[in-house]
Amino acid sequence: MQHNIVCEACGMVTNYRMGVDVTYIDGPSERGFGLMARWSDEELITYEVTTWQTLDLWRYDYDISQWTWINGTFSGSVRPGKQLNHIELQALTNPSGTVDFSLTVNGRTPIVVFSQPAEVGAVGLTLYGHAIEVAFDNFEFETDDTPVFPSGAPGSSG
Repeated sequence: MQHNIVCEACGMVTNYRMGVDVTYIDGPSERGFGLMARWSDEELITYEVTTWQTLDLWRYDYDISQWTWINGTFSGSVRPGKQLNHIELQALTNPSGTVDFSLTVNGRTPIVVFSQPAEVGAVGLTLYGHAIEVAFDNFEFETDDTPVFPSGAPGSSG
């Protein structure tokens, strides 16, 4: 089960940059944790790192109840184990009208995912599964968009 923390002050946006310091504390070490890139009534997109030095961009489609791996890699830029990692995600609309996601860890950008649908969504923090303990610190968010502030979380009735 995915656990999400919505940044209510961020609103729902398409273009943004956000970052956070993350540290694995305890629990299953293969589970991902990081940034919630987009949460809407249609989908959830997450950028997750693991203690195994992987970083991945995932999409959950609510219509078909299915996870899809968008892109990811093993990267020496991810510090293993219980070391602190600073991760950032930048979502920018490109000239074709779609969004490019840049995934940065500790100052390096090992993955850019091009031409994703340009949709508004909630952003914030995420972790996958139960029985995992992670520390988040120094959350950063900036956007040039005019955020939308609906009442309730995506998928809720109010």
